[in-house]
Amino acid sequence: MIVLVVAVGVGARIFKNTMLSGATQANMSVKRMFFLGAVFGGIQVLMVSLGLALTWTIDNVWGMETVGGVYRMMALICLCLLMLRELKESIYMKEFCECRAEPLSMKKWIIQAVTTGMEASVVGMSISYLNPDTLYDMVCVLCVSVLSAIAGLWYGYWIGIKGRRAVNLSGAVLLGIAGVYMMIH
Repeated sequence: MIVLVVAVGVGARIFKNTMLSGATQANMSVKRMFFLGAVFGGIQVLMVSLGLALTWTIDNVWGMETVGGVYRMMALICLCLLMLRELKESIYMKEFCECRAEPLSMKKWIIQAVTTGMEASVVGMSISYLNPDTLYDMVCVLCVSVLSAIAGLWYGYWIGIKGRRAVNLSGAVLLGIAGVYMMIH
């Protein structure tokens, strides 16, 4: 259950970023929304996998208890920093112009996905400590990431950026719950 909480917390971040992109598109078909959402979500899963692989390497290959403990603390701190960033962004909202622009190029979209994915790699680091069943974790993160990206594009394109603050706050709360859970266990 905690992995679902973390996945939805990151999904809120993905939703917000893709919503902002969708709000600036002049013309976007449903087919393109699904394609871009799948690419964005796939990159998020790759970044989570990178975080999981890094954690697995530190825990299993090096096998040093002290390094693993320090790394776990770093993962927790990064998760908390991500939560604080979400809170800050929900309190101090930047102005955003919802003017229609040129369609997103695939290169710009991939760069945006990788930038957002850096935060997803922190979640991958944390997930391995929250739940040892990595197959379930990856399926959960994949589904939530892709659906959040598609939904964010659709919402931004058709509705705009209304509710951006609520999305940020919900993501921050969910990541905060995961951080508290990680500290307790």
